[in-house]
Amino acid sequence: MENGERPAGLLTTWKEIAAYLGVTVRTAQKWEQERGLPVHRVPGGRGRVWAKTGELDSWQTSADGAAAGASEGRKRWRRALSLAALALAFAVAGVVASRIANPRGGEPAWFQTDGNAFIVCDANGRELWRKPVPPGWRDQTVRGRAKAWIGDVCGDSGKEVLLAATGSTATMPLRLYCFDASGTELWRYRVQREVRTRDEVFRPPFVVAAFAVSSGKPRRIAVVSHHDSYFPTQVAILDGDGNALSEYWHSGYLWAVVFADLDQDGRQELYLGGTSNARNMATLVVFDPDRVAGASAEPEPYQLLGLGPGTETARIFFPRTCVNRATRQRNTAAAFRLSPPTLIAEVREGSAAGTMVLYHFNRRLELEEAVPSDTFLTVHRQLWKTGRIDHPWSREEEESLRSIIRQRRPDS
Repeated sequence: MENGERPAGLLTTWKEIAAYLGVTVRTAQKWEQERGLPVHRVPGGRGRVWAKTGELDSWQTSADGAAAGASEGRKRWRRALSLAALALAFAVAGVVASRIANPRGGEPAWFQTDGNAFIVCDANGRELWRKPVPPGWRDQTVRGRAKAWIGDVCGDSGKEVLLAATGSTATMPLRLYCFDASGTELWRYRVQREVRTRDEVFRPPFVVAAFAVSSGKPRRIAVVSHHDSYFPTQVAILDGDGNALSEYWHSGYLWAVVFADLDQDGRQELYLGGTSNARNMATLVVFDPDRVAGASAEPEPYQLLGLGPGTETARIFFPRTCVNRATRQRNTAAAFRLSPPTLIAEVREGSAAGTMVLYHFNRRLELEEAVPSDTFLTVHRQLWKTGRIDHPWSREEEESLRSIIRQRRPDS
């Protein structure tokens, strides 16, 4: 921990863990006891606990986490209905009081969630405005899956707020929103076209899953949208005014998206992680942000028609491990850890939180290391003991993790 700073993604109290999950401390503790919430304890620390946000994210997408979240969401919804009038009165009073205290308002500096509200505050912690979000909504910025962002996206030296509020057709469904400093909507984006394969047609709605904003000027916004019930995924490049400049279509799901100058040539590249439905394999897709177009090349019946060839500078497919073959339909590159000139892709191999392999790439996007997590090795051992895998983990199997499949454009 250089300069006394806590490592990113580390939570060290029950209060922080509960706040990250959007529940009470008592609920978080109950989830640990009954549903296996991944919380660790400091040896000899008199009850001190810690947790990694990556493990919490993985747990929430598991069956236990989804069931717990759904149950808690229903409870919060009933409480919200019973307190709606009172909450509205307090909200109105708070707005009036803040306007009297500072009629000019402040500049957006940070955000938080409170129940079903997304709240934007100034640098002094004063609430500027709030918007409704679906139950259980939570930002996932730290792992390449941003759903909210504050900065100058329009190039006017002011601060705008981007918000992807998805998962409910009753509030702000299926779109990416841009608000100015006062909370006034400037623009919104959603996928409005249909695409097709030889056998199927995919029509809206599409759900905004994540987005990323480039550094420098002019800003570029990469928006990842999934079909509501099935593949494919659209990657759209927008300018700061919300205009769509280009689009790319992928036959599968893309979850993580980041801009980064990994090769340190002064220009950012666009990195996307997810899964290929055609190959049932995790994938990493790379673009020059100024050349995002076409559709991924796939075997039938997954090829999307009428979109032209994809302009990826690289596509990488990750091998499925025996743990993945025993427990899931496919693996997925679910998140990125970025520290130029190194990119680490977290490839999820199992249902249990933290069951992953970490693939380390250098500035030339060459694989330097593939490391199974401790949880992965524990799950592998359990599957072997119960007969679902017929062998113990070996050095040869660890070496097999390096058998990634790489595709590059000839001119990249």
